[in-house]
Amino acid sequence: MADSTPPEIKPSLSERDKELIGRHKTVKEEYAPGTKRGQEWAEMTPVSLKTAEEIAETIIFANILPAPLNPQDVLVLVSLSSNVGINERVLAEKLGNSYKVIAGDVADVQRLPSGATPMRFDASFLPFKENSIAAMTDFQGAIWHEAFEDLTKGYNQKTEADNLIDIFARLKPSLREGGVIIVDDPEHFLLAMIGTTSKIDQILTLTGEKIEGFEVSTIGEGNRRLRVYKKVT
Repeated sequence: MADSTPPEIKPSLSERDKELIGRHKTVKEEYAPGTKRGQEWAEMTPVSLKTAEEIAETIIFANILPAPLNPQDVLVLVSLSSNVGINERVLAEKLGNSYKVIAGDVADVQRLPSGATPMRFDASFLPFKENSIAAMTDFQGAIWHEAFEDLTKGYNQKTEADNLIDIFARLKPSLREGGVIIVDDPEHFLLAMIGTTSKIDQILTLTGEKIEGFEVSTIGEGNRRLRVYKKVT
């Protein structure tokens, strides 16, 4: 499994980058093999196969995924927090040759056999060129952690709103024009009230902050309802 390494902490880096590099190491340690969180993470099945298929179908039939700019382009969809890879396996199967699906995660966990390409990285330090990714997905993963106090509270002096806006700003350069970030927005799922979209909306409403440079829409319904952030500037 490939492993992207964040930059070393050097005096020339911004204070924010230094904080994120430290956090990267902290998260890797928390999810390392043999740790309690790492064991829980490796055993967790975030969604059923049926739900994963419904989510994939919602994404495909909503026609939100960018088309190639040139016939020879290989379009790439990156999952920021793929866990055991059920969503990614199904997406890879249903998208076929139209997209290359990368199943990324900060944790080194055993993924299900699939057509998705496994890769280890931190969403704050994406190992991709600017304007190279057509779509990103994240279901209660990296973006959720930035909007929730679980791994952010007490680590640095930033608020959840700061962290949330920051991660969108860091993801944005890798997205091509018209590229999309897709996150969970379930209506009836047991954890709907602490789903990614719920946390984003709660924090932005409380602070009056905005995520700049994206056009926002909703697709699907029930457990397969999703929030779509389309890069516009």
